[in-house]
Amino acid sequence: MYVIVQEPTVYHYGLISHGLIAMQPSWHLEGDTLSVSLCPMDWWAVFPNAAPGTELYGLHRVDKRPARFVDLARLSEDNLLDIDTWASAGGYGSLAFPNVIALKAIHGVVAPMDKARLALLLGWAKQKDVDGIWFTEKISAFAPNSGRGGIFQDRLVHFSTTILGPHNPATWPAARRPVVAMELL
Repeated sequence: MYVIVQEPTVYHYGLISHGLIAMQPSWHLEGDTLSVSLCPMDWWAVFPNAAPGTELYGLHRVDKRPARFVDLARLSEDNLLDIDTWASAGGYGSLAFPNVIALKAIHGVVAPMDKARLALLLGWAKQKDVDGIWFTEKISAFAPNSGRGGIFQDRLVHFSTTILGPHNPATWPAARRPVVAMELL
């Protein structure tokens, strides 16, 4: 059983051009995903002087189903054993010693060595029936509510965006806790 976050709307604070076209492969805090959260104010607190054109977007699945994210912070010992088995069978190393070069086949980019474990977890999650991954740790001391996630690049075609506005946090949606469920993947 895995902890799954299910949300009808998630938020991205940044720049999205021409809808949700696939981004160029790159690596950042949430790996090679489009960063999303349930608390846009926290992202603004971390990046108050973002580039011109930065806006808040609401993202929702076009089929009206909730977006589904596997919570990487709540993996059980059994989950981790399953992930290690998958990694070993696929030639991706193990959680203790991920092979970032082999994982490039999944991500399209070599992850930094200090993110090798995350690269392996993301590679495993991409093989599952979820839209992305979820983290429960804070991104910054300035961002107290910042549970966050990332939508996989190949799943972006299942989402549409609504521009909720530029630098006017007073009108942004309030933070909320994610809806979680236990599921077999």
